[in-house]
Amino acid sequence: MLYFRTAAKLLRLSHDDLTLLPWVFAQTVIGLEKVLRSHYQALKVQSLGQLLQKAITDGLFEDSAFACIWPLPKEFLKRFEDKVPEAHAAKLAVLIPSLRNDLLHGDCHGYYFDDLLPLIIQTREIVNAVVLHLPKSLRETMSS
Repeated sequence: MLYFRTAAKLLRLSHDDLTLLPWVFAQTVIGLEKVLRSHYQALKVQSLGQLLQKAITDGLFEDSAFACIWPLPKEFLKRFEDKVPEAHAAKLAVLIPSLRNDLLHGDCHGYYFDDLLPLIIQTREIVNAVVLHLPKSLRETMSS
């Protein structure tokens, strides 16, 4: 998909320029949302957070989808209103939409850009897990 190719190209071009990581993250999240909307044939009225929660409930991804579970920075943990979920997948289902919204509204304060790299990788791992549940015809369409 174009979003992931763009994210990969930005990552390659960035070298040590961490200021590009938010844009890599944004492209990866756009791709994630596209895959979830395709899977659920979802309307625009469903938020990314709702789609991620549904994907967890439906068993499309869980902690075993991640090659490595990195500890979340303190600044990210502050985003949980009440209780931090135990499962890493549940944490990401809240964190990814929150960070995406902040980024696209120009509010990237309170965390370091290099904190996004593990999140970028894990977002792509969520996509990989969800794609496994897509019908073959949709998988082929998305790979082109």
